[in-house]
Amino acid sequence: MMGDVSAKPAGLREKMGVAVNATDLSSIEDREGSVERIAALAYTQINPGAGEHEARERDEIDPGAELGAILIRVKAGRQYREAERALDLLVHWIRGRRAYTKWKIKDGRGLLHSFARQGLAEWLWQVCPECKGTESIGLERDRRENKRVACRGCSGSGWVTRKTEKDKPYRRPCELCCGFGRRLREIVRAVKPRDCPSCRGTGSRLVNDGERARALRVSLAQYQRHWLKRFDWLIARLDRLDQTENNLLHSALGRRI
Repeated sequence: MMGDVSAKPAGLREKMGVAVNATDLSSIEDREGSVERIAALAYTQINPGAGEHEARERDEIDPGAELGAILIRVKAGRQYREAERALDLLVHWIRGRRAYTKWKIKDGRGLLHSFARQGLAEWLWQVCPECKGTESIGLERDRRENKRVACRGCSGSGWVTRKTEKDKPYRRPCELCCGFGRRLREIVRAVKPRDCPSCRGTGSRLVNDGERARALRVSLAQYQRHWLKRFDWLIARLDRLDQTENNLLHSALGRRI
């Protein structure tokens, strides 16, 4: 079924990103604005004693540590200039997990770094890159294309016949197509909206096994044998961090921090 093409309401994550990058931080009474959202984000960063933080498991990313804090700033606040620092910390964190000791990988080619980069990218940008989250393609209704058509000046031959002052015919390359016989013409085709094939109409970025295997520079069979479950492990922990901080943000905004 065709996805709804109307604009979706901005979620808390999108609102937080707008707030962090806003130029107007004036506060309006009884209304949630940019300054309140920034304060809520700051509260989640300096409140390590919150129940959501203390309930974390041993192998979860600590929201109160530098890695958890910087990951939230990058995703919620769109502070992408800190992404490389977040990546380095994430690699260091993975090396310290019990699960990593069982992987027994040789990291001479930066395999772990590529793994962490791909996983982090999938977590940060969860919107389908093809339809940008609209769930459909062809919303522009018309598509402009350049089509090669036969030149009218030479009827596609590339040559034209001219006459001299003495009325003698001679051939020369067509000036319109430079002797190629064909010219580019812009045409407009009508396009009907349809479900995006990349995300199957969900608007979300789907797991692409081939893309992951290429990022790691391993065969698809090797990826499916070893790395698929490792990606599931990493994404699950990033999502857990995201969920924990999202709950804290809602809680902080509810208290009008």
